[in-house]
Amino acid sequence: MTTQGTIEISTSKTIFYSLILLGNLVTIGSPLNLVISIPEFAYVFYLIYKNRIDIALFYHIVFVITSVSATSAMGLSDSPMTIYSYSRLRLVGPVGASYVVAIIILFLSFSKKARPPRYSLFYKLFYGLLILALLGYSIGLFGFLVDSHYSMEGVLNYGVYIFVVLINMYALLLNYKESLVKLFYENTIPLLAASVYASAIAYYLLHISTSYGGLDNLILKADLLYYAAILLLSFFAVQKKISVVIPSLLLLIMSFNSSGGKDIIIIGFAAVFFILKVFGEQTNSKKRSFFYYRIAAVFLIVLVVVGVLRSSSDSLFSMKLGQFTSMFSSDISEVDTSPYVRMATTLNIIQGYIQHPYLIPFGSGYGGYFIDHLNMFAGIDLENGGFSQPDVASGYFHTAHDTFAAVPLLNGVFGLWIVLKYSIKYIKRTNNNFCAFAAVPWLLLTFYFNTQLALTGVYFLFASEYVNSSEAGKNSD
Repeated sequence: MTTQGTIEISTSKTIFYSLILLGNLVTIGSPLNLVISIPEFAYVFYLIYKNRIDIALFYHIVFVITSVSATSAMGLSDSPMTIYSYSRLRLVGPVGASYVVAIIILFLSFSKKARPPRYSLFYKLFYGLLILALLGYSIGLFGFLVDSHYSMEGVLNYGVYIFVVLINMYALLLNYKESLVKLFYENTIPLLAASVYASAIAYYLLHISTSYGGLDNLILKADLLYYAAILLLSFFAVQKKISVVIPSLLLLIMSFNSSGGKDIIIIGFAAVFFILKVFGEQTNSKKRSFFYYRIAAVFLIVLVVVGVLRSSSDSLFSMKLGQFTSMFSSDISEVDTSPYVRMATTLNIIQGYIQHPYLIPFGSGYGGYFIDHLNMFAGIDLENGGFSQPDVASGYFHTAHDTFAAVPLLNGVFGLWIVLKYSIKYIKRTNNNFCAFAAVPWLLLTFYFNTQLALTGVYFLFASEYVNSSEAGKNSD
């Protein structure tokens, strides 16, 4: 069985990925970004031409997750920006060039006549999400035909998201073999470390910053940095600990400047997992090594506490922490607008279920909506709360802001069960393969939002197969 503690980190790969990420950060919103994305497309098509479909698939996903999306660029301009990165280069409407590449790779993968491994948790997750997609499409299209308040834009947006996820996952399954899983696994730490280094260089050395929520001089983060807390859990899986310690410390330092709400949750979860693994588990390692692990855990606790206490009152971290604590106020009027809108959205969706019980099992489907049953949106600037102007004007809201609101709205209790079921399965696997922790930032926190973050989750959950790849069929999740 392949075990943790044997990864040798490639410095050259870390530098390579850092340069790609830094280039994408520096040229974001500029046609100069094509200097990076066009060679990336050319290289993927070269691999396809050479019939190295599995390697083409690997680099296709790597180039997607090392791109910078419009989400990261939101604070750079008051007007919408055109993004020229590999993942966001558009052909027609919502159809991106990278989507077409994924379809081509999937089509060519069928010729291999491979049989996807049914014992694989990744395989089971694929079919769970496929069921959600079929239900979402069918219910959404039916709703669009019989209810004038359904949104075709909603059908397309959520439909494109799940379609992109599924074609990439199925392509991986059709190319599934231990060597490919190992390739993904061995590149995880170089990719994560590169996201930290590139974001730090862009901010501290090149002085590239962004703004958010009225705050300026925030770190412009690579999208991949959202998953970088996984580095804390990779500590036990590398031979040279310093290759993980340096980017982990740098990540924590940056987090006390520019962490959003979900970033805080993810880093908090990862830190707790790390500490529990050190203090709550029996180990077969040498006593001296385990002693050092405990010293590292104590240092992590001290660093987090000091960072929280010393973070400036006008930092994004402090603002989000204040928003979180406001949720526990006994006076609803004291709850900050951001968490209030999320709470109101969830409660309104639940109220919609109470009034229309037939929605409970499978939801409203893609393009479905909720209304302000409880009149909780009165007096709130909802356009700044993340809703579109047409939705605000009509009173029919077709989007939600979190997994635990969006999934019940679109796929009902069944969808929520699927997401929670596989999140728990992957969290349990984290003890054997740190990559499985990606279920937290993807499935639990951002499912149905941002295809780039979704494919990053797909990358790491596929890499998490490596722990059991040499025991095919022995264990069934």
